[in-house]
Amino acid sequence: MASAPPTLITPKFLLTYPAQVSDYRCVVNADATAVIVERSTLTANGSVGPELCLVDLTKPGAEPTFLLPGIYASTRPDWSWTTGRIAFNYGGSSSVMVGVLPAPGQPATLFGPVTAQMAYPTWFPDGATLATEDGSGTPSPNTTTINASTGAILQTALEGAGLWGGMTSVNPVNPSLIAFAGQLVSGSTYNQDENYIYVMDTSGSGGPIPLESGAPTSGSFNLNYQGRAPWWSPDGKWVVFESNRPSQYEANNLYAIYLYEYLGSASAMQITSTIYNCNHAKWFPTGFPGGPSGPFQLIVASSRSALTNPSEGPYGLSALDLSPLGITF
Repeated sequence: MASAPPTLITPKFLLTYPAQVSDYRCVVNADATAVIVERSTLTANGSVGPELCLVDLTKPGAEPTFLLPGIYASTRPDWSWTTGRIAFNYGGSSSVMVGVLPAPGQPATLFGPVTAQMAYPTWFPDGATLATEDGSGTPSPNTTTINASTGAILQTALEGAGLWGGMTSVNPVNPSLIAFAGQLVSGSTYNQDENYIYVMDTSGSGGPIPLESGAPTSGSFNLNYQGRAPWWSPDGKWVVFESNRPSQYEANNLYAIYLYEYLGSASAMQITSTIYNCNHAKWFPTGFPGGPSGPFQLIVASSRSALTNPSEGPYGLSALDLSPLGITF
C-alpha cells in the first residue's frame, strides 16, 4: 500500500529538452559532479540509439557528450562510488552483454558472450563484483554475480528456484542485502508489471522476503504492492523504487516514484505524481547545482519532459529534492 506527503515533488529538469531527444535510465558519480544517461534521438523513421551520454553537472547548460563512441546500443549504466568504474550493457536486446569502463575517456573492457543476457550490471560496494539480471539461467531471469574484471560467473540464482529476479540493487553498507524486482515462479512467464520489490539476505539461510511488510508471499498478484527498479540509499536504510500501483492521488496506470524505509513500519510513500511517469530513480550522494547540499537529500530520475505526449515519453533527466519530506537521512 502507499501513503503520500501533502505535496508531491515536482521534478527539476537538469537539461533543456528539444522534442526529439529522450534521456532514460541514469546514474550519478560519487561526488555528484556528473550523471550518465541513455540518450535516444527520435526521428521520423523511429528512434536512434540508445547511447550512453555523460552530463557534466559542474557546467550548467553544457551539452552531454557520448561516453562510449563506437559501442553499439550502450545502456543500463552503474557507477561505482568506490572505484569510479562504470558498468554497462551493450548490444541489441537479443544479445545484451556486460562491459566495464575504468573512467570516462578511457578504453572499455567488453566481456562478450560469457555475459550474454546479463542485464542491469550493478556494483557491490567492494567495486570488484557485479550483480546482474541473468536471462540465460534457470529460473529466467535470476540474479547472477560476476567478476567485474573478467566477467567470470561467481554465483547464479541467488534468490532460489521459486522466484524470478529482475533488476537488483546491492546495499552499500551491508552488501549481503540485495533488493530486486521479483515475481513468484508460476505457470506463466516473467512479467515486470507483476513484480514486488524483494530483499534477500545472502548471509543467512532464509529466503527472500517482500520489502513491504504487507505484500503477499503467495497467491495471486496484488497490484497494490507492485514495484520495479529498486535502489538502496547511500546509508543503506531506504529503498526508492517505481510503481504503477493504484493511487488515491491519480488513477491513470502510469508510474510514480515511491520511498520505503527498510524494516520500517510505515507504508511506502509516493513522492512524485504519475503525470511525470518517473522511473529508474537513483540517489545523489550530495546536492546538485542549484539544489540543497545536504547528503542523501536528492534522487535523480527520468521523467516525462513533455506532458502532452503519450505515456512513453519523451523523457528527461531530472532531480527530485527530498527535503520537503522532512525525513532525516
